[in-house]
Amino acid sequence: MSDTTTTPRSGGPRIEILLIAAVCIIVLAGIWYVLTQRQQTLRSSPAGLDGLQVWLASNDVTAYNFSGGWPIDQTTVDLLVLPVYDTSLDETRTSPATKEELLLQPDEYDLGTEAILTKAQKVPTLLVLPKWRSGMRLTGLAHPFILIGKDGIAKTLGDVTGGSTPEIVFGKTPFTEFRYRSTEGEELRASLYAAQMFRNESCTPIIGTSDAMILGECPLPSGLEADDDGSRTSMLVLSDPDLLNNHGLRLGDNARIARDFLSSRTDEGNIVIDYSRTSWLRDPFEEPERERTWADLQRFFGPPSSSSGSAVDCFWHSSSGARPCVTDQCCATALNLAHPRQLRSRQEPG
Repeated sequence: MSDTTTTPRSGGPRIEILLIAAVCIIVLAGIWYVLTQRQQTLRSSPAGLDGLQVWLASNDVTAYNFSGGWPIDQTTVDLLVLPVYDTSLDETRTSPATKEELLLQPDEYDLGTEAILTKAQKVPTLLVLPKWRSGMRLTGLAHPFILIGKDGIAKTLGDVTGGSTPEIVFGKTPFTEFRYRSTEGEELRASLYAAQMFRNESCTPIIGTSDAMILGECPLPSGLEADDDGSRTSMLVLSDPDLLNNHGLRLGDNARIARDFLSSRTDEGNIVIDYSRTSWLRDPFEEPERERTWADLQRFFGPPSSSSGSAVDCFWHSSSGARPCVTDQCCATALNLAHPRQLRSRQEPG
């Protein structure tokens, strides 16, 4: 007599499910890479701030890049560094048609006014204005010919700040130096090529003077709808990104100034260099928190709930082999699905 005992299969997800899950992860990663390719290119280019993040982290200052995709507890953010590569906020960038247009395009990464102001209201924010056209990123060379120009920068600054109308001022010499006193009293000098400064009576200068500052604290536009009683009313503005970007961080004492000033604005929280187009900041005291755990992922690899009684139960049990139906409805569904297949195997109509 032959042994008809069925050998039980070991628990855990089937190899087919693991392969499908792996393929899905690879596809999602590919989609994410394509969507963030422009952002990744900017971050590592001479106009990007990847070098700043590495420099701060190497000096025991907690800093990381953020591209969006998950909520951030805003109480953990001491300073949000917000680089802008757009002089026409709320407008879609027009793709260049020729190489010359590509080199001279002023806008590289679309950003909206609402996103900037929402973030500035929630956490301390340092807005980094644009300065160079795409030619600087593509060639790695800085030249006055590829500066964006006063009007575009002034418009961008005016859209996100209140008070007086800002005015952009350029340096009169190739290199301009600015004095800065560190938190320890050391005299440092920032060195900038083709310095881009601004003037605004409503802003308080931090580096520079009231007539020509590169870093100041400016009020947010009046009439903003407050999210809560703790909404902020001002933000920091850096008019010349070369103080922090990969191109200018190595000039003069720029790196030391960046480390000293940014670390002075932190306590026990983080410096977040934010490239996202929307606000992912979350107030844990007002918005419910939903922590994701490994259990959420395991649900996709385990059996469906046996109490659902749906056809999904039957598919899973039938594919697992040697597993009984768990409900009457499941068994009935399995029989209905199997009947036509059995008829076809005997070449009978059904």
